[in-house]
Amino acid sequence: MDTGTLSERDAIMLKPCERIKDLKKLLDITELVSQIDNKFASSIRTLEAQKIYEKISLHAHSFYKLWPTDNESIKLLDASSLASIARNIFEATKVYNYLCERGISEEEFELRLHTMFMHDSMGREKILRKFGFTYHDDNIQVNSITSTYAQGILEQNSLFNNLDEKLKNKILKGEKAYLHDRVSKSRTLFTKEFESGIYNLLSNSVHSYPLGLNNYSGGLSEGFHLGMYHLIVIAIEVSVINLASVLDAYLGLRKYKSLLDKECLLFIKSLISTKNFMLWLEGRKLKGLDGFFSVNLGSS
Repeated sequence: MDTGTLSERDAIMLKPCERIKDLKKLLDITELVSQIDNKFASSIRTLEAQKIYEKISLHAHSFYKLWPTDNESIKLLDASSLASIARNIFEATKVYNYLCERGISEEEFELRLHTMFMHDSMGREKILRKFGFTYHDDNIQVNSITSTYAQGILEQNSLFNNLDEKLKNKILKGEKAYLHDRVSKSRTLFTKEFESGIYNLLSNSVHSYPLGLNNYSGGLSEGFHLGMYHLIVIAIEVSVINLASVLDAYLGLRKYKSLLDKECLLFIKSLISTKNFMLWLEGRKLKGLDGFFSVNLGSS
């Protein structure tokens, strides 16, 4: 963006606009990966990894396309959609790390995979039945076969059989998609508290909860910690960090790192960091202690 054409109010957007350049570079790398990503998926783990990686890449492309590029598009800035996409990227990254965790046994992977299959097939059937499709419909029959097969695999899995009865019943009813608490080596860079706070903030925009509506009221002012400007800052950070993390993991899984130059690989690694988020957080904490109420309460 040309700073000479921006009003003082619009110039506030320049900080996150610097970060969007990093997202664009990552997307350029995903384009390179798409040109070489034609290797046959030799295992179901690789196939699932490919699906999740592609989903995250597409979300990131959508995020970039929604980003304002001039004064007119800034007026139509859809911060809630950016937050929603960022949450999708955040959530899909957790699924990637869960399903593709290194070092787990085949039986552990089998438990995770077929728990997911049960949720998928039974969820599809429930939706089709709500739409009025009968049991004799081909799609429902296929889903029934899939869930029956998955159930058979799970019931022979010793790890599944060691779960408590309540959890086993939820899995077999298709009520549990993922068993995230089984991940032993989390790749997330955020603490649980930070991760929960970020997820809650982004989710308010997804569900149009009051905060998801009220954080629009201040426009692009930097005054409110959870206002629209800072919603955008967090959304872009989440998108960059998680895309870089999954891209790095996927390149390793597919053994593509030797096909990219060292500069690309170092750039990806440099973005797998919460440094910018922590700088933002510390800055906001200092700002909050320098306000009218903080100063006056501190002196009373």
